Amino acid sequence: MSHAEKQQFNVYLPPELIRAVKHAAIEEDRSLSALVESVLGAYVAESEPASLRRSSQTDARAEAARPDGRRRRAGSSVGG
Repeated sequence: MSHAEKQQFNVYLPPELIRAVKHAAIEEDRSLSALVESVLGAYVAESEPASLRRSSQTDARAEAARPDGRRRRAGSSVGG
């Protein structure tokens, strides 16, 4: 996913956790955004039911196949 396809997401966390995550990113030679993205992605993949994962994958494939290249708006159906 390119930078243009990403959005800023602000959260409030304890300073100790922020410090630990920043140090982990440095130790792994990754950006803070890359580390948080991978951790949140793994959490979602592990926690959502299999039926939702399949639905999300189907939606992503349907969007990629749209001839106009546009993405659906949030809340719209796959066919709409």
